[in-house]
Amino acid sequence: VDQARMPVRGDVMPTLAGHLDLTCARDANGRSYLREQSFSAPFHISKPYWDGDALLLQLASPTPGLFGGDRLTSSVTLDEGARLRIITPSAGRAHTMNGDGAELRQTFRLAKGARLEFCPAPFIPQRLSRYRQSADVSIDEGGELLLLETIAPGRVAHGESFRYKAIDWECNVTYAGRLVLRERFVLEPDSPAFAAMKQPFPLGHYASACVISEAAWADDSWVEKINAIQSDDIRIGASRLVAAGWSIKLLAADSLALRRATHQLRQALTRFFPAQDHQSRIFGFNH
Repeated sequence: VDQARMPVRGDVMPTLAGHLDLTCARDANGRSYLREQSFSAPFHISKPYWDGDALLLQLASPTPGLFGGDRLTSSVTLDEGARLRIITPSAGRAHTMNGDGAELRQTFRLAKGARLEFCPAPFIPQRLSRYRQSADVSIDEGGELLLLETIAPGRVAHGESFRYKAIDWECNVTYAGRLVLRERFVLEPDSPAFAAMKQPFPLGHYASACVISEAAWADDSWVEKINAIQSDDIRIGASRLVAAGWSIKLLAADSLALRRATHQLRQALTRFFPAQDHQSRIFGFNH
């Protein structure tokens, strides 16, 4: 347990206002490096390393998760030609909240020819939690993005599924100054309309991917591999954006099916976003 978050003599649990600010650049030899970095709890980053294709950065949290009232901001900037992969070693969590919810506001800025892969571990909303997340993404012409995020129904192993209060998820993506993706959804398990979300899987795990790549947009032959992921325990679909990319949605029957499907999804995109086998295991895309 994070001692800094422990209440004293019955006092109210303190809240966090953490921030993460990263700028990735490319040196004269073509290697990417962190030109600027600043962060505070609950964010923490490991020492990055160059794997020959991109700078690999592990983003970890030293706290047990988010509590009511926490307000976090994250800003990631890639200079021209920079390549960055951000991974997380463990799931994100939102704990039981009796008052205010928690919020994360993210901004991503990619210059010409930059490539960012951000595929965090699943987000697990616990009982009575409220969570809002927004992402504002701006990509210059020739920039590439793979953003893959997943949401679990809760602590399934504890018999706790869809017991959270609300998840408010928003993402806006502009490419070369043009809005290519705008989506927002609010999940409220107590609402009558939510019953449809549990079909066909009562313990469904949800994943959403945004793929920005002019090459992937122009050549859609890889989408056949995406459609082939469909099975008795997987529902998946890909939609072409108005320019430069695709939106992919996935619903899995359980966590094992989710891991298998996201691994297959990542493999289908290898031509545009290369990743070595050990990196796929770190991302959690193994069987």
